[in-house]
Amino acid sequence: MDLTVRYWSPTHNEVWVSYYSSLMFGHAEGKTVASKIMTQFKEDNLPIEKLCTLVRDGPNVNKTIFTTLEKSIKEECPEFPGFVDLGSCILHTVHNAFGKGLEKLPLNIDQLCLDVHALLKHSAAGRADYEKLQFQLDIDAHQFQQHTQVRWLSLGPAITRILEQWDALLIFVKYLGENPKLHQKV
Repeated sequence: MDLTVRYWSPTHNEVWVSYYSSLMFGHAEGKTVASKIMTQFKEDNLPIEKLCTLVRDGPNVNKTIFTTLEKSIKEECPEFPGFVDLGSCILHTVHNAFGKGLEKLPLNIDQLCLDVHALLKHSAAGRADYEKLQFQLDIDAHQFQQHTQVRWLSLGPAITRILEQWDALLIFVKYLGENPKLHQKV
């Protein structure tokens, strides 16, 4: 388990997130995890009374970590007001909902982004031809963004780049279709 700390940096006048520590468990119950986290805090003299919250994934064992750790800190520091409960991490839920939404579209957007990126990724000659076309059309000479299916946030930049390059992309794909020898190289 990796622990990070998010804190206000008066030096930089902004919130910073820093790696704090890694704890190794294998399989462990929530109370064991909370105990090891508390031990780490004590060993490092972390000012536990200043902690505000514990961000976590959704499984119930993490609720146990939250409540057990909060109780341990209150025992050590009676002035500790308790964690602000922000709930569990919603990214998994958002990711799944986003994927379901994409399935409803008439076009496989994921695959389009992957295909467009792959079209020029392995062909220096194809990239050179495409750059010439961009210049001729007075389109910014940008490369296509790589989209990774497991990182849905990469989809937005990939689609934005495709839309920016749409006119050149249509001409280029048509050019490849009319020149089968070139298609084999790209």
